[in-house]
Amino acid sequence: MRRFRRNTLFNLLGNVAPLLVAIVTIPVLIRGLEAERFGILALAWVILGYFGVLDLGIGQALNRTISGKLGSSKEDEIPAIAFTGNVVIGCFGLVAGTIFYIFGGGNRHKRA
Repeated sequence: MRRFRRNTLFNLLGNVAPLLVAIVTIPVLIRGLEAERFGILALAWVILGYFGVLDLGIGQALNRTISGKLGSSKEDEIPAIAFTGNVVIGCFGLVAGTIFYIFGGGNRHKRA
């Protein structure tokens, strides 16, 4: 039960910490970027969030598989599984980044 409470606390902190950081940093960003540019940044954040769907549940499947290996004392299989899962997720990230780069105009919009 103690472990459950500790892990619940960590999970809660993991969700609350970004909110607290955002409360402090977003007003600074709005002042620095001005409303229009911040709006574009916010849209980019939304699009990046949707690209998280491209994970296709691989992260959750990876967690479940590794947990199963830990529970059945097959820890020696975990490094290969973790490596493969991370490579697949990394490839999805590269594809999404490339799409963003191409459709976002690449580096055509250089500032003077």
